[in-house]
Amino acid sequence: MAIYREPVSTNKILSKENYGIFALFIITAVVVYLLPKTISQAYFILLLLIFYQSKKSYFWIAFFFILVSQPAGFFTGSTASDMQRIPMYSFGKGFSFSFYDLFFMTSIVKAIFTPQPKYSYFFKSSLKVLVIYGIVLLINSFSLGMSLPSMILIGRTTFFPFLFFLIIPRFIPDYSHFIKLFRLLLPFIILSFIGQVYEISYGKYIISIFKSGPSTIASTGAALAEGSEDVSRVFDASFLNTFSLIVSGILLIRGDRNFKPLFLIVIIFLNFLICFTSATRGPFLTFSVIMFTIVIYIFFSSGWRLQYFRYFMFAFILLIVGKIALNSADVLNTQIERSSERFGTIEILFSGDASLKGENARTERRIPRLLKKFNESPIIGWGFSDEGIEYQDGHVGFHNMLREGGILEIAVFLLFFFQMISRMNKISKRPGILLSERNGFRLAIVSIFALMITHATSAQYFGYFVGFESNEKWVMLSLLFVGFSAFYHQTNLEINNRLTARYNENNNPVRGNGNPLTRRNRV
Repeated sequence: MAIYREPVSTNKILSKENYGIFALFIITAVVVYLLPKTISQAYFILLLLIFYQSKKSYFWIAFFFILVSQPAGFFTGSTASDMQRIPMYSFGKGFSFSFYDLFFMTSIVKAIFTPQPKYSYFFKSSLKVLVIYGIVLLINSFSLGMSLPSMILIGRTTFFPFLFFLIIPRFIPDYSHFIKLFRLLLPFIILSFIGQVYEISYGKYIISIFKSGPSTIASTGAALAEGSEDVSRVFDASFLNTFSLIVSGILLIRGDRNFKPLFLIVIIFLNFLICFTSATRGPFLTFSVIMFTIVIYIFFSSGWRLQYFRYFMFAFILLIVGKIALNSADVLNTQIERSSERFGTIEILFSGDASLKGENARTERRIPRLLKKFNESPIIGWGFSDEGIEYQDGHVGFHNMLREGGILEIAVFLLFFFQMISRMNKISKRPGILLSERNGFRLAIVSIFALMITHATSAQYFGYFVGFESNEKWVMLSLLFVGFSAFYHQTNLEINNRLTARYNENNNPVRGNGNPLTRRNRV
């Protein structure tokens, strides 16, 4: 077995592909906001054709994730009549597809003709159960009654994204492809941070410079510059930032040589600052748990010389960025103060919601409404039927899963996560694994539980029909879990290589010309 080599060059922070995706982003913005609708429609069809023919699927999937994440408000959705948006394609009266729908469909067709990769998800058995129960829910939904609009809705928000989740390993088949994809995404965190500051300061997305209308408004409570007493609750590119925080933390803990540690540290703090200034309590709890875990494990994963260097680097960057943020504008300073006050009322997550005029929305209205429907069909729920969708509520994830698939859906997803966590825990105990690799898996496990905080308190992450922002959630989870699989298989390979080299050194200390196995040949 060959000794492992790092798959990606680390000479530069940005690669040629980074410049390529920057250029593509700018060209796409010009097409969407400055050119006629017919040209825009033709342009996006051309992108689909290029993606279908491309051997670098990771590049186009990264670009797709950027589009659906909408950093700094670019490509934010609006009504179908809006001329400055990613186009819709109509096929008869009242029947249309978005570019996102067509991308999912193109991915599915491409996957059919793409060879099965050597490695796939490392939790296949529980994934099969997830698929089987999804089919059961769909059949039950038809029996309960599904109108054509409901079928179209489920197809666009559940069926196609879920198939994308199943086939993503064909496009990201190994660690090298995942690293290349992740490298393409990181610079857009900087754009997201700039967008967050702008959105808080002016209440509009940066794209409002080029267009006007409702789609440019970032938050009804964001116009602090005009003296509003509210706190702005805008979280720019939330799923891109969540994905970036988790993966950057794992790479930093592992001491991955594909990225400069300082660059990852900067990205991590930008992720956290964007979340903090959003004043969203559920995601803030999630980010805080992940951030705390990253800091703890960095010190346990590094040699003592790096421990103190990274510690002071973290503190230094935090102070500098914080100072700039506080002094950049009065409105931003106000937002930070009000965000801090809001996070001091975490208990409101469970007792009520200030955004709903202080009522106990979760405990007195949302949860009882869902549980009432759940009690009518507690085993298998109401699925995607018209009656079930009428009660859909993505603000309380676990209860909404009970409404959708009953007790069995909760059991199926718990089995899914149990196998994922147990497999990562098992490999972290293998002989030959490095402490940094073990702690990387521990962060991955912690991040799964941390996402459940947001899932339970703010926005549903898990389930089949996850409601609002379903495309963003499914793409993020697809890339996150295929990333976990890449880490899993790569670590397994490195352990095997490491043990093989150790075995050969112990049993065959002299090779070929009599030279002992040198240190540079060890993993």
